[in-house]
Amino acid sequence: MGARRIHMKPVPSALALSLDTQHAGLMVVFKDYEAAIIEALHKPGAMLSSRDALQVVRDEGIDKSRASVINFCNWMVDLGLFSYTEITGKGGHRRIYTARFHRHEFLNQISHRVASALERMYLE
Repeated sequence: MGARRIHMKPVPSALALSLDTQHAGLMVVFKDYEAAIIEALHKPGAMLSSRDALQVVRDEGIDKSRASVINFCNWMVDLGLFSYTEITGKGGHRRIYTARFHRHEFLNQISHRVASALERMYLE
């Protein structure tokens, strides 16, 4: 195995999400495949490559491209909600994603951001 680097970015204040109140739990804010990845990463000791994350999605019977999975995981890194370790191997660099927060804190982060956005909208 090659060099390892852990990357974490500061949590930005803006979270571009839409709400679907006809669903419950993570599905209110995230798409089905995104929720599957989040759930998988919140299992104890979970670490996922993009290939592993795609397999999680497919195991749920969801047909998504690997590019969609990678883009979602990278977006979550940019938001500061996932972190990753970069490893090298055949074919170059790969990211191994982990949840930056425990499930409860993750949900608090999302709830706080949604509530803040609603408050800003109401005050304008």
